[in-house]
Amino acid sequence: MNDFIRNAESDLAAATANIGVAESQALRAQVKTTQETLALSIGSYKDGQSSLPDVLDAQRSAATSQASLAQAVKQMAKGYLALNVAIGSRYNFGGAAIRPNSYEH
Repeated sequence: MNDFIRNAESDLAAATANIGVAESQALRAQVKTTQETLALSIGSYKDGQSSLPDVLDAQRSAATSQASLAQAVKQMAKGYLALNVAIGSRYNFGGAAIRPNSYEH
């Protein structure tokens, strides 16, 4: 029974990590797009083709997409950590090996 639970936890953590990777890749593309849009908006503003509120909206969109990416990377790191704990990996912080708590009681 404990092996079944451990395997299920490992599978769940792996799936969560994979979702995080896919989400972060999509958000990286979104950040790139919003930054390109911002650059075009600034150029258009300098040429007198758009207004300052247009530039500010593009800047807000770029900042929002960057914040979303940062949140996704944080979640991906948490998922990676959960995966390693679930599979029983050892961590080496400052030369001292730390073993996660066992799920067996």
